[in-house]
Formats: sequence, C-alpha cells, structure tokens
Amino acid sequence: MTEQLAAVPAQRTLPADGPTLAELAAATSATDVLVFRQVTPGRYLQIGGHGRGAGWAGNIDLTVEDDVALRRAAAGGLVTWSGDSPQQVMGPYYARSAALVPVDHDLVVLFGSTHGDLSSDEAVLREAAHGAANLVEAITPAKALADELELLHAVRAVMQCGETHVHGVLEHVARTAAEALSCEVAAIYLPAQDELVVVERDWRLNADREEVRAAMAQVLVDVGLQETVCRQSSAEHPLPEPLGPEHGAQSHLVVPLGPPANGLLVLLHTGATPRGFTSLCQVVGEKVGEAAGVVVHSSVLRAELEQLVLAAEAAARRDALTGLGNRLAWEEAVATCDGSAPVSVVVVDVNGLKAMNDEHGHAAGDAYLQLCASALRAAVRDGDVAARLGGDEFALLLPGLGAVAAHGFVSRLTARVGDAGSVRGVPLSAAIGYATAEPGESVDAAVQRADARMYENKAGTR
Repeated sequence: MTEQLAAVPAQRTLPADGPTLAELAAATSATDVLVFRQVTPGRYLQIGGHGRGAGWAGNIDLTVEDDVALRRAAAGGLVTWSGDSPQQVMGPYYARSAALVPVDHDLVVLFGSTHGDLSSDEAVLREAAHGAANLVEAITPAKALADELELLHAVRAVMQCGETHVHGVLEHVARTAAEALSCEVAAIYLPAQDELVVVERDWRLNADREEVRAAMAQVLVDVGLQETVCRQSSAEHPLPEPLGPEHGAQSHLVVPLGPPANGLLVLLHTGATPRGFTSLCQVVGEKVGEAAGVVVHSSVLRAELEQLVLAAEAAARRDALTGLGNRLAWEEAVATCDGSAPVSVVVVDVNGLKAMNDEHGHAAGDAYLQLCASALRAAVRDGDVAARLGGDEFALLLPGLGAVAAHGFVSRLTARVGDAGSVRGVPLSAAIGYATAEPGESVDAAVQRADARMYENKAGTR
C-alpha cells in the first residue's frame, strides 16, 4: 500500500443535523469506521465505530511503539493508504483504502474501504473523524457482554462433541474453531497419533495432505507447544507452505493443544476475506485450544482403551505357543457356520509328541508343535481358521470348501507337513482326518467324522 489517496469523482458532504456513524461512513466512502482512544500513555484501544468498527469494539489494542502509523497520527499527522487489493492497515484490520485521522491527543479515527477509494478531501475526513469521536465515547456494556457470550459459546461448542473416535473429534474441533473465528482454513495435527485434519471453508489450499502434514510438523518444530502465536500479516511472518501466503494465507493463529494432547491447531484468514485476528479472536482461540486439549485427550485415551480391549480379546482367542487360534476361537468360528454353504473340517494330530518331550525335553516338544503350526498356517486360505485345540491336536475350518476340493487340500497339506522339517533329527509327522458338512448339515457332525478318520490314520501309522 502507498500512503496516498486516489481522488473520487464526487465528494460527499456531511449532513448538517447530527450525522450518524453510517452517514459519516457514507460521506467518506468508507465501509468501516474505527474509533481509537488512548487508555494509557502510548496505548490505544478501539472502542467502537461502524461496520467492523462496531463488531470489533474493545478488541484492537495497539501501541505507538509497535505501530508506525498510529505513532504518526498521535503526533497530529493524517496517514493514508491506498492499493489495488486489501492489505494490512493496522493490527487485524485490512482494507483497500484507508485513512487514520487524529482528533485530539487521545482520539484517532480510522476510515477504511475494502472495495474502493476513500474520499480524498482532508476536510471531509477530519470533520467525519470529529463526528465519529463525538458519537463513540466508550465500549458499551452490551458489547462487552456479547464478547463474553461469544467466548463461552465457542468453548461450549468444543466441549459438546458427539464424536468418539479421534479423527471425528479433531474434525469437530477444527470446524468449531474455524466457525468461531470466521476462518477459511483450520488444521489440527497430533504427531503422536499421526492424525491430521484440515477443514476448508470457502477456500481451497490446493495442496495434498502430505504437504500439509509436513508443514504442520515444521510449525510444531518452529513454534513448539508453549504459547499461542498470532501474526496479523502472513506475508511478513510466513508459515511453511502450503500454510503461507503463496497459498492465500493473509494472517494466521497458531494454538497449541498442550499436554497431554500435545498437538497443534493452525487457523488461517485467506484472500477470501482478508483480515487479522482481534484480541477477542486470540482469546477465543486460546480457550478453544484449552478445551480441545481436554476433548482430544479423552478421545485418545478412549482409542487406546479400545485397542487394549481388542488386544485382550484377540489374546483370549490365540494359542500362546503357536500363535494360532485356541479352542475358544475354534468354537466361535464353528458357531458362525449357518449351513448355507459347504464347510470342510480337517483334524491334525501330531505324532510322537510325548516321545519328543521325554527324550529331548519340553522345549523340543514346543518346537515340534510350532513346526506343525507353521505348516498349517502356510496351507490355509484367507478366511480359513487354523486352531490348536489342545496338546498335540490341531484343526482347520475351511468355509465354502466342498468334499472334492477338501480331498485335494488335504493331499497338499499332507505333503506340506511331510516337507516341514525336523526337530532334533525327528521329522514332523502327523495323522490327518477330514470331512465335509454339506449345506444344511451340522459342522459338529463333520468334526466327529474327521476325528474318527484321523484316528484311523493314526492307527494305520502305528
């Protein structure tokens, strides 16, 4: 932005009978009027106005030390800006054309237009500034209450999360934060869970998720999890792309989700509605982050508990020695067979386990059983069930396998067992029996037939 004003075709004059703020704005071609009052030496608070000046009252706090334009206006100078597109003027306020007009040693008024040029008549601007200063004396109690309610509503919205899974909770938090702060983009990253959620509202970053993930990881390194960071101009303090100005970011707020969540929330205002973050926005962001930390941590703990439950359930159905299913897993699998399709059952009994234990010890016997389990595991298809029923007895449940196919399967299994290898010089040997339950037939009956055939084969081996 250049510090000059472009002339407009016709200059408006102020109404003679006590203009309103809206009329003062219209007279200067402004969309926004922001009145600033000096509250302590060198510190100015925006106390009211028109347009964004009304909605932001009490939420722009600037000092002459940090803001050059404010310092010049406080010294009595008229400061103007104009450009082809909205850019940062003061604090969070962006405009295409603006003028900062001093009224007295305590009051300055900012006129801004987001889509056109302001009046270039200095007399009109100064008269409008005095009129605005007379109309705005202090932040109204109603506005202060509205800000408190906005903060409470945002925190309550975060806490009232109906999601249970971590990803859904993150989406809820990101969307709630984006809506509360009127941001176009919100991204949440939990490095420990490698979870990333990006919410885009009326804006597209045009970047893939891995690019965003890498950028969020870098922000976490650069910023850490200690405090909220607000930058009113992303061009001056860019985040890693695609969270930076090249992808449309105008300003950004980085909010840590501290321990135990240990994540990061990044909020962006973009070219869709160029603006920064008011003091209220920053407070809302911080409180949303605190509430989100609790909600997210709860969802993480819930997910960890669910994983522990699943692991415990799996362990309860797994044979510790061989890694195959145990008798519980077998019985549950048999119970799921509804008789609508053929099911084949294979029973396998390891030969010579007692002799192996007696001659070489139980460690060798365990290795012998594990050798058999490996052969069975290699033979089954996806969806088949291989289980150790106890001692030296194994069983296979083969859904959808008819009698002819089962015969071929057992022939291949017998060869696989014979080629499995040996333990302490003793080759693996097993007796195998099988049977098929045709549709409508009991699987338990097939198990009994397969068991009988296995014992016949075992007797023949002896």
